[in-house]
Amino acid sequence: MQLQDITDPNCDPDNPRVVTCDEVVSAYSIIKDNIIRTPCTISRLGCQLNTELYFKKEFMQYTGNFKERGANHAIIRMKERNPGVAGAVSASAGNHASAMAYHGKCLGVPVVVVMPETAPMMKRKLCEDLGAKVILYGTTLSDCKKYGLNYAMRNGMEYINGYDHVDILAGAGTISMEILEDVPDVDVIICPIGGGGLLAGICAYAKGNCDRQPIVIGVETDKCPGFTQAMNAGKPSPAETLPTLAEGLAVPVVGYNSYATAAPLVDQVVVVEEKWVMLAILYLIEYEKAVVEGAGAVGLAAILSGKLDDVVQNKKVVVVLSGGNIDVTVLSRVIERALAADGRLIEMAVTIQDKPTQLPELLKEIAAIGANVVHLEENRAFILSQVWNVEVRLRCEVLGKDMINTLQEKMNAKYGSNFRILENAAIV
Repeated sequence: MQLQDITDPNCDPDNPRVVTCDEVVSAYSIIKDNIIRTPCTISRLGCQLNTELYFKKEFMQYTGNFKERGANHAIIRMKERNPGVAGAVSASAGNHASAMAYHGKCLGVPVVVVMPETAPMMKRKLCEDLGAKVILYGTTLSDCKKYGLNYAMRNGMEYINGYDHVDILAGAGTISMEILEDVPDVDVIICPIGGGGLLAGICAYAKGNCDRQPIVIGVETDKCPGFTQAMNAGKPSPAETLPTLAEGLAVPVVGYNSYATAAPLVDQVVVVEEKWVMLAILYLIEYEKAVVEGAGAVGLAAILSGKLDDVVQNKKVVVVLSGGNIDVTVLSRVIERALAADGRLIEMAVTIQDKPTQLPELLKEIAAIGANVVHLEENRAFILSQVWNVEVRLRCEVLGKDMINTLQEKMNAKYGSNFRILENAAIV
């Protein structure tokens, strides 16, 4: 298909639309029976963080993410505006794609999802299982968007942008309606920023609701600070994008409608590093028994990093956990690295004499401190000391930095320069 350069009529950079509080209220009346009203529950993590902390658990939606709200609203409104429309087209490699596929199926509307050729097979299969037609095109979402706009025009369908269509934004904003109903005296709402649609929707209602106007904070990853770039430039502008654990936030240019709506209303935008995102995922598993993807965990990551201490201390805070679709192989890596970052996993090497009594003696020393050896290997070939020595490499579970310090003191006292820590990136 010969592709034309088509401007999305619903996302005009020269004439952005500002979503209003009334539009969010209207969206809720449309979608409330079609989506899950997710819980907003208090967390015992707040005791450690000196705040009254609540989590809005959007990962409990059917497809595991908040995008269902906007998808359901956009498809219903599309049918109202144009009863003869042949269906909806979207470009996405993740949560928006599955949300559109699911609600298209529920509403009896054909959905076409354009994904990059590199899209994970499981995500493609999920959309197909939900009834969507999946088209693979190009290597970037910009490629997919161009193809999707052309496909929609040629097939009598409507293209729905997953983070900038006004109906998507209004649907996302219904989250803040539920938050303010469940925690009416909330002081601070914290949400992730990717393309800016969720932030825009939350700001539209939270700041337009005259009864209560909590502080709204948006959080993005340092690997793709698109909203920060937009604020610095005064308009949506391309930001450098690097691979990130919060892949759902990797949108280099935020939406025009999203920016126009959110920029005047958001109180603060925070950029967090990956290490805090990993730690947030670990803490959510431990304290909330919640599996949350990187994009969904950045709100907690911002609190853990200490960047919001002056805002959240002794306040009632709601963090939006926007999605839970993390790959299980990625999750296992995140847990291990987060344990190291939290000072609960340490790797060390000790050179000892290669005699029967030496290894049991080393293990006894470690056990006396209270550390637990979870992995051990002996290295004889690749050390440059005497041939009758062996380097023992150990991975140990510990109870934090105090135990690491004790372990280091004891090992240094007994083994001196024959002891070294191999890996420990403790950050808390």
